[in-house]
Amino acid sequence: MKRGLFLKYVTLFVGLVTVVLVINSTLDLYFAYQENRRASIEVQREKADAAAQKIESFVREIQNQIGWVAYAQFDTLPADQRRFDYVRLLRQVPAITELTQLDRTGHEQLHVSRLSMDMMGSNVDRSTEPAFIEAKANKVYYGPVSFRKGSEPYLTMAVAHGGRGGVTVADINLKLIWDVISQIKIGQNGYAYVVDRQGRLVAHPDISLVLRGTDMSRLAQVEAVLKPPANTNGSDAGPVDARNRAGVLGCEGKWAIHPSQVALANELFTPSAKEVEKAKRILAAMAQAQKEGKGAVALDGRLIDLASIRQAEVLVKKADQIGGAA
Repeated sequence: MKRGLFLKYVTLFVGLVTVVLVINSTLDLYFAYQENRRASIEVQREKADAAAQKIESFVREIQNQIGWVAYAQFDTLPADQRRFDYVRLLRQVPAITELTQLDRTGHEQLHVSRLSMDMMGSNVDRSTEPAFIEAKANKVYYGPVSFRKGSEPYLTMAVAHGGRGGVTVADINLKLIWDVISQIKIGQNGYAYVVDRQGRLVAHPDISLVLRGTDMSRLAQVEAVLKPPANTNGSDAGPVDARNRAGVLGCEGKWAIHPSQVALANELFTPSAKEVEKAKRILAAMAQAQKEGKGAVALDGRLIDLASIRQAEVLVKKADQIGGAA
């Protein structure tokens, strides 16, 4: 009788221990999965940021090179000297395929190209084109990506000469960006690509997809980034939704193309006081649990896992940095 009861207790004890071990192993696997997933997202974000910085440097360097001919006195130089300076710039910057000088009224005075005949003094009126209007107003203009002959991607850049001068318009071949993208490796099968604001492929390791002008706008990740805010009545639902989509993609901010976007971006991606307060409560609860020798802790009825702690640490640090820079 006693032996049978003893065996029952032993069986029950072993069963409980087994259940606890299974639960613990399951939690360890879950936390490990979450940590690996976040690490993977972090790697992808770092790769994307690095590629974006290289592309930005590529464009900025071309802008700086154009600056050598975009000065107020350039318009007063003899035509042969202006043409010589443009030809020299084409030699220095292989990505530039065409350069056009517009005078202060927007009329074409010089056109130098790798692809067609040079022209001088055509006096074609281009004063209504965005390149001239935006460059005169903002000093620099970046046009949308277009595809020359339906294949290679091009960007139009215009730089004002300053003062009462004109504008230099450059057509830039973006094929050189392909080299940047082709060098990005994420794991064994991962890759990166670039799309324009319409979702058309600009750079991809498989160049044939770019040459066909592949439309990527229907991909969920591309659609999420390109989709404009839904609100048109002044509510904040659209921008907040955009922030949520960016957060899902692992982003902590966004590029601001125009200065008017900076304030909104800062507002959306700055942690709210409520978020910071909750993050501090999570860290405080975990610190108290460690003092008491507990291996796990719950806050507001929810288990605090390693991922939650990491998120809280990053958010508090981010808030401190923003507060210190303010």
